[in-house]
Amino acid sequence: DMSRSSGNFLGKLRANFLGTEFCVYDRGLNPRDVDADALSTTNASVREELGTVMYAANVFGSRGPRKMQVCVPRCERGDRMTWRP
Repeated sequence: DMSRSSGNFLGKLRANFLGTEFCVYDRGLNPRDVDADALSTTNASVREELGTVMYAANVFGSRGPRKMQVCVPRCERGDRMTWRP
């Protein structure tokens, strides 16, 4: 079961138009859809960015990326830095 309400659902993967940049988000709410008053009265949270993957397309036409960059938040003393869109 991969529905959003299932325990198997970890988050969301979003790509840009060209499919060369990807952002991984947790299961929090979209910041565009959240009312600031609702956040203060409920346990809901705005989604956090868990990481980013960017790559340059292969100019030779073969499969797979030519160059890839991956960004993940730094962890210090067991706490993860928070990235929000």
